[in-house]
Amino acid sequence: MAMESKPSGALSKRLENVPASVMFEFADRIRVLQEQGINITDLSLGQPEVPAPGHIARALQRALEKPILSYTSAAGSQELRSLIANKLSQESGREVTVSQVIVTCGSKHALFITLLSLLDPGDEIIVHEPYFPPYAEIAGLTGAKLTTVPVAVNSETGFSLDVDEMIAAVTSKTKVILVNYPNNPAGWTLDGGKIKRLADFCMSRGIYFVSDEIYDKIVFDGKVHTHAWEYSDQSRHVIELGSFSKTYSMVPYRLGFIVAKDGVCSELLKTQRATITMVSPYIQAAGSAALKGPQDFVAQRLRKYEERRDKCVELLSKQNIRVAKPEGAFYLFVKMPDKVNVAKFALDFLEEEHIALLPGEIFGIRWRNYVRMSFATPDENLYPAIERFSKRYGN
Repeated sequence: MAMESKPSGALSKRLENVPASVMFEFADRIRVLQEQGINITDLSLGQPEVPAPGHIARALQRALEKPILSYTSAAGSQELRSLIANKLSQESGREVTVSQVIVTCGSKHALFITLLSLLDPGDEIIVHEPYFPPYAEIAGLTGAKLTTVPVAVNSETGFSLDVDEMIAAVTSKTKVILVNYPNNPAGWTLDGGKIKRLADFCMSRGIYFVSDEIYDKIVFDGKVHTHAWEYSDQSRHVIELGSFSKTYSMVPYRLGFIVAKDGVCSELLKTQRATITMVSPYIQAAGSAALKGPQDFVAQRLRKYEERRDKCVELLSKQNIRVAKPEGAFYLFVKMPDKVNVAKFALDFLEEEHIALLPGEIFGIRWRNYVRMSFATPDENLYPAIERFSKRYGN
């Protein structure tokens, strides 16, 4: 009698390509310490320390009072997509139509369905380094090869992306170039000239240019953010990702979006339907309120982040710690002395000082001598933490 075959119990081989999330391992350790009653000053995760404005929360509550009993559009509500389209049309100077917008469950999900839709095993995606860790995780799930190009570092001008180096890294297998600006973790951003060069190159080579712009409203020194969509007029290859999390302090709401040309957008929507079906209409109501309502919260937060940036850089400089002043986002990316094991330093700092930082190797192995600190943290916690970091720096 034939033996009945038994499943091996092995998980998908694609998981072997996904690196462990050290960022969330740190978050888990922080929670353990907090559950033990230890007060942790958390400079590790990038999340605003204040809740969303009251009118956003109230819009969610009002929506919940009117139960919806059926599935809604996979692409998102007509109202929210129209508001996103109008916003980006005005800011980029290039028309966005409702049919070119997909509402997603946060920007990470926007990134996931975009890359899952674009990449096949054996394809290549080019990303700058340092990079947001889920880029490597999602690329691993698709089976694509992640190629990283280090950003330049200048002691006077800070971090900058060399577009020529990114273009030079392109091979016959390159399918996607992905950029994130203002950048997490290093705080640099891109001007229109560099964005146009990348967009034009991608168009000429049939490569998709995916632009992660979730910090578009956190740009300092009076500068104005330039959207990649501004250069999408002649190309179907520009895809822009956005989020409500950082701008409106809506991290737990999980609300993001994709903007892409019609032919591409309809294909991305297939992956949306195959994963979450749709974003909660109640959460979308809150997103509509965010875009329709007063924007003074956004301006106030920008002023606060810029104030903190300047104060933190000043405190570090008093201890002869040089750090590139970020142009946007809300992180300091600080180089440690070469002799320091930064991963061990960060863990010891958490356990002994009860202050959480992230080791730079999380953002790419070339940056193992750096730490990232978020200044989206209350002043009364942030500044003492920076001073305590300064005292232990190099030890």
